[in-house]
Amino acid sequence: GYHGTFDSSMTSDDMVEGMVGSATDFDGIDDHTLIGNIFEGMDKLTSMAWIKFDQIEWEFGEINTMENVQALSVVRVDSLTGRLHGNLGDGASWSPGVNSSTILQAGIWYFVAAVYEDSTVTLYIDGGLDTLDNTSTMMGVNDFQRGIGYKHGESVQSNYFNGIIDELRTSRV
Repeated sequence: GYHGTFDSSMTSDDMVEGMVGSATDFDGIDDHTLIGNIFEGMDKLTSMAWIKFDQIEWEFGEINTMENVQALSVVRVDSLTGRLHGNLGDGASWSPGVNSSTILQAGIWYFVAAVYEDSTVTLYIDGGLDTLDNTSTMMGVNDFQRGIGYKHGESVQSNYFNGIIDELRTSRV
């Protein structure tokens, strides 16, 4: 498997109790992990994790994202509620993406998953199908790195996740 590299702002204090053993607590300001230029240009991808956010400070709180290729995030409704968001990009720009119908509340653990297959994005929350949507965009390729807890862009890093991410898994299934 792939293991990420913590940003220099993260310390052992960011390792907290999670749903399964220890987890990573992201501060929503600058904490993030890079896992390299992986999982792109595929026709199938599944990304899943346990999450518990404290609040949503940006438009999105990124869970696992590669700029303009694939995103699993929480989109802001207000500072204490959000919707799960899944998106595909062609490598240069994003499609509109899909938001869950379920409203997520701060301070509660959720098991979230997004399945990207061909041009369909399917979102699951706590093991149940929440929503699915077809997009005309297929997963693209570019030189950006995949980030956990934020979006790594060309010149700007943004959308930092404020909360805990545990047992993040991304696979080609």
